[in-house]
Amino acid sequence: MSVYLYHHHVSVCATKSRLAMEEKGLAWEPTLPLVTEFVKSAETRRAIEIVLAPYKAARPYAAPPGIPKDRALALGTAFADTMKDPQFLSDAEKAKIDFSPMTGARIRELLTQIYAAPPTAIAAARDALEMP
Repeated sequence: MSVYLYHHHVSVCATKSRLAMEEKGLAWEPTLPLVTEFVKSAETRRAIEIVLAPYKAARPYAAPPGIPKDRALALGTAFADTMKDPQFLSDAEKAKIDFSPMTGARIRELLTQIYAAPPTAIAAARDALEMP
C-alpha cells in the first residue's frame, strides 16, 4: 500500500490507498478512513503515532526557556482565543487554509507519549520510514 501524507509519500506495499493521517479525520473529506482504523496491534499503533507526530504538530509556536509562567499562560490563551475568533476563522475559510490547532497541553501530551514509546515501536517507525 502507498500512503500519501499531503506531499509526502510512504510506500508500504504495491497497493495505493488514501487514508487520513489525523486523530479525528478530515473536515474537508469526512468519508476518508483513518489509518488507525486498520491497526490491529498496540505496537503498530505506537509506531504509526511516532511516524505521524511531526504532521500533527506541524507548526508549533514556542517560547524561550525560562519564560515566566504568566507570559506562557498569556501566549497560550491568546493562541486559543485566536483559533476561536470568528474573523480569523472567516479569513482562514476564505483563504482555503486547512488547519487543526493543538493546544500546548496536547503537544506536551503527544511528546510525552512519543518519548515513552518502547524501543520496539521506535524501531518499527524507523523501519517504516527506511531511516538508517
